[in-house]
This record gives sequence, structure tokens and C-alpha cells, in this order.
Amino acid sequence: MSQVVLIAVLAAAVIDALMHLLLKADRDCHAMSILTGILGGVLGLVALCFTGLPDAASFPWLALSILWGAAYWLMLGRAYDSGALGMVFPIARGSAVLLSTLVATVFMAERLSGAALLTVLCVVAGLGLVALTALPQGMRLRGLGPTLLLALVICGYTITDALGVRAAGSATAYCAVLYIGNAVVLSLFAATREKARIRALGTAALPRATLLASMSITVYGLVLFALQQAPVALVAALAESSIVFTAALGYLWLREPTRAGHAFGVLVIAGGVGMMHFAG
Repeated sequence: MSQVVLIAVLAAAVIDALMHLLLKADRDCHAMSILTGILGGVLGLVALCFTGLPDAASFPWLALSILWGAAYWLMLGRAYDSGALGMVFPIARGSAVLLSTLVATVFMAERLSGAALLTVLCVVAGLGLVALTALPQGMRLRGLGPTLLLALVICGYTITDALGVRAAGSATAYCAVLYIGNAVVLSLFAATREKARIRALGTAALPRATLLASMSITVYGLVLFALQQAPVALVAALAESSIVFTAALGYLWLREPTRAGHAFGVLVIAGGVGMMHFAG
């Protein structure tokens, strides 16, 4: 993996971790995630004025990815409303890495070297360890269903966008159209199903949602660029190093307690991330 791709995905991971902490802190994660997705479309429309449309060959993949993207914002809010950050984030992301690796190997004919496969498995193992040790004793596995569905959605858009962005020519243009499409679907859903919850957030939520939308579109723009340059499994695993930064921010900012198993899992992930540069 080149240094440029490595730096791009690590930067995306840092921003992604901060974004998820801010979203989880909101009083209504579901409504805020929908509003964030809608405002992301506004930012995408602004970007499209400068980028133009992606190549037509990417349009079928874009259509499918728009559905995945809208499902992501819906499932993300539901998972965070019913489950703890320490459970939802690592389980969803770790499961998605494993699923993306399997799908890319079987259906995209991507063959990983032994070293590359080891790094992916290392990151998945670390994420699993973090997820298990993050669960407080006696805590019910609330949100596990939405979390596993979220993992399926993440895998779906990762594979779809890997194929789409490679046919798009411009990762920025592809990202802009994707966020516009997501916003259209989410707006229709909000108007018919969640109008009261969105309205209850009030205008005071707009600056926060705009910030989250800006962070989200930046993160995914960097990930799409990486997917143009490197194998899906490596990019997916490296992107999920955001759990390392989430753990650090949770400890420093939210004063969340940490356990030995949790800390070891973070170190395992960090080790896998460190090997990414030499594996791909």
C-alpha cells in the first residue's frame, strides 16, 4: 500500500472516530443521523458544481450504493439509540471487514498475499476483542440486531463503491452524486415517517448536523480515493482503525474506563495497521 493511500485512510479514520463520538452524544441519534445524511446531499450538490458528473459507467453502481447509503444512515442511528458505542462501533466495523474480504475474494477475484491476509485478520481479531471487553458486566446486548444489519450494510456499500468508483473516473464526483442521492432518499423517508422527530431537533441542531455531514463526506471521499488505488480488504481493514482513535478519544474526552483486554485489542489493531504499508 502506497504512503499516499495509507495517510489518506488514516486521516479518514481519525475524522470518522470523532464524527461517531459526536453523533453518539446526541440525544436522538436516529433523527440526527437522518438530518446529517440530508445535509450531506446539500454539500454534495455544492461539490458537484465543481467536479461535474462521474463517468456514465459508474451510474448503475451509484444507484445501488445510494440505497446502501440511505440504509446506513437509518441503521446507524437505530444502532446507537439502542446499543453502547463500545459495542456498536467495533462489532459493526469488524464484521464488515470480514464480510468485505470474503466478498471481494469470491466475487471480485481479489487475491491477497499471505501478509495482507494476516493484517486483515489481525485487525478483525483486535476489533472483536475490543467489542467483547467493551461490554459492561450484566449489560444486555441491546442493539445487536441493528448492529449486525449495519455491518451488512457497510459491507454492501464498500463492495459496491469499490466497483463504482473504479468506473467513475473521479472519486470526488462519484462521492458528490452519492451523497445527493442519499439525501433524496432520506428526505422522502423523513417526510413520510420521521417528520416529527426531525422537527423536534430544532434549528439549533443544524450547525451540529452540518459539521457531521462535512466530516462524513470528507471521510468517504478519502476512502473512495483509496478504493481506486488498493484492494478492498486492505482499505476496509485500515479504515476500521478508527476504533483505535475512538478508544483514545473516549478515554481522554469522555473519561470512559478501559480494561486490559480492551487496551490489548487496540494494540492488536494498531499492529495490523502498522503492517498495512508492507502488506499490499
